[in-house]
Amino acid sequence: MNISTAFAVGVIVTATLLPRGTAQQNAGPGLLYMSERLPNGAPVQFAATSIAREAPTLNWTPSIVHLKGAVRIRMPVHTTQTESLHMYLVVHADEADYDEQTGEIRPRGNVQVTFERPKN
Repeated sequence: MNISTAFAVGVIVTATLLPRGTAQQNAGPGLLYMSERLPNGAPVQFAATSIAREAPTLNWTPSIVHLKGAVRIRMPVHTTQTESLHMYLVVHADEADYDEQTGEIRPRGNVQVTFERPKN
């Protein structure tokens, strides 16, 4: 395999690992970031040292996203649909799985749930 073929294969493999509509980048102290919308449309932000989709395919289909290492999941909390944002629910864990089809988040290991107020 020549270098250009290896590069093309690497680009295809990398592209299949990224969830739809997601910006995944290496920023901060070795963390990867991912943004997604839950099935109800609520935004959720993920950060971890490793983010990988289960059974990646060339055509996007809902999958399980595995997050490992310093996992941080942040989502807005509203008391009613008409109220403005009051705070964020933040889940910290050693590992977590996110089901793209159902929106279920399953944290594991050392798990802590906190709330953050929005920064003005």
